[in-house]
Amino acid sequence: MGYSLRIDIAASFGSASLTRLRADSLPRLHSFRGNTLTLGVMAKARMSCLTTSLRRLVIGRRCVWSPAYELQPMFDALLSDGATPLSSLKEFEIEFWHWERDRVQKDIRNFAKCCGASLEVWRGTLPYVKMNAQELGELFGLFEKLRVIHISARTIFGTDEGDDDTVVAYVCSLASVCQKLQEACVIYQLPRKDELWMIMRALDPGGGSICSVRRVG
Repeated sequence: MGYSLRIDIAASFGSASLTRLRADSLPRLHSFRGNTLTLGVMAKARMSCLTTSLRRLVIGRRCVWSPAYELQPMFDALLSDGATPLSSLKEFEIEFWHWERDRVQKDIRNFAKCCGASLEVWRGTLPYVKMNAQELGELFGLFEKLRVIHISARTIFGTDEGDDDTVVAYVCSLASVCQKLQEACVIYQLPRKDELWMIMRALDPGGGSICSVRRVG
């Protein structure tokens, strides 16, 4: 199911779908792409696939509103009964281009409540403003199995340009908190190509962990 900035051309489940959706609807759903309204309706319908078979989720907005307006109702539906939704999710991507910084911490913590024990790949966009590695690490450290993260260059540098030494220090700092992290993809604006950085870990003589980072390609 798609989504668009124009709601009239985006397929979605609306509130009327609650009369047709049941807990056993789409029992083998493995990958889903849709808007926040649709996912919220699926949660309200208590569709079991959200906790059993769903492995990959891509969500975007359904209309021209702030992410806060769209995300909070979705979280309210997902977390309403105290259960752990999206508990089998491995890969997640959020496509909001104007995600307000003052909402990020709250929203990522809510995502962690939904899939913090299972998520391995985060492809979501982040605010196009600078965030320090410690701040980001505290948030993504909530995802116990996270091994791949995609980060905008603006999150690291505050602009679309920066040097390799800064990336290495940033990724090492992030990896010191996210203990399972193996890859960081830094996203640049065209024409500069995105960069993939591999994280390698080794034990030092004192029993601690030594982290090194190298660019691939």
